[in-house]
Amino acid sequence: AVVGVPSAEYQDAPIAFVVLKHSVVGNATLALKIKQHVAATTPSHMHLYGGVVFTDSLPRNAIGKVLKKDLRNIAADKNTIKL
Repeated sequence: AVVGVPSAEYQDAPIAFVVLKHSVVGNATLALKIKQHVAATTPSHMHLYGGVVFTDSLPRNAIGKVLKKDLRNIAADKNTIKL
């Protein structure tokens, strides 16, 4: 899931929350590859300036929709590590 977070440099900086398969390990190299792929395939305003966050699961409501407000709160948390 991708959400926008407030940024001084950009109005909203897109940040990606990525759930990996069990056999894949999230690291800085994988985050860079994801950012490069997005940069190569989307317009500049969609680039992941906010970074990439690897997570075990995404918050969802009872119907199964991703709770983007919760993701924005997680991204705003100063303890979040962005790659």
